[in-house]
Amino acid sequence: MGLTFGNDRTPGRFGVVSKCAALGLVAAMGVSGCTRESKETPTGSTASEICQATLDTSAAAALKEISGTDRFTESPGEGTSGEKSRFSLEKAADGLHKAESERSSCVVYKADGKSDTPLIEVDFEASLTHPDSREPVTDNPDEYTYYPIGVYAATKADLSASLYFRCPTKGGKGNTPYVKAGLFSPGRLVGDSTSKERMTVLNAIARKLAGQLGCATSARLPAEVPEPVAPR
Repeated sequence: MGLTFGNDRTPGRFGVVSKCAALGLVAAMGVSGCTRESKETPTGSTASEICQATLDTSAAAALKEISGTDRFTESPGEGTSGEKSRFSLEKAADGLHKAESERSSCVVYKADGKSDTPLIEVDFEASLTHPDSREPVTDNPDEYTYYPIGVYAATKADLSASLYFRCPTKGGKGNTPYVKAGLFSPGRLVGDSTSKERMTVLNAIARKLAGQLGCATSARLPAEVPEPVAPR
């Protein structure tokens, strides 16, 4: 038995029938020409894959929560020699004492391509000092939320998160006792409050960098971010 279709309209007993209707008569024979299954490959990366796979399960869930998506892209940064390079712990460790433009930062976007604004930007630098949560903040103090991790950890409104941890390094800034981890969120985040989620993401990457630098113990960065506390 053969079937020949020269166009989309085929003569039949009840007049003209469509090609798809005719094909439906032989569906049991496994013949199909009207539908085509197309499984699109998801674009971008999962939350656990970005920033050199530094986000643990809790941090990956937190990023998905505040972004409203589960696919991301990462912007390559300018390497120290000008070459394009993605974020890596090794480059972040090597760039702690360098200028911001020369440091390895993790810049994350939503994979849907609807915005040129980054979702989050994460950066690390060596520091001689750290803020003190016991000192009152005069600039909108209600916008700050503090966490008992590292030597100082706080978020400001829905804009940023800062985390300082003890980790001595030596470089262009001299002998520095601390590393500052910063997260900036220029893009619009999802949810009424994203403070703990942002700190969870920042803490996870900082923990991996502390391990890279050999100061995981002195850094005092827990696997799970505790609930916020009042200023000490």
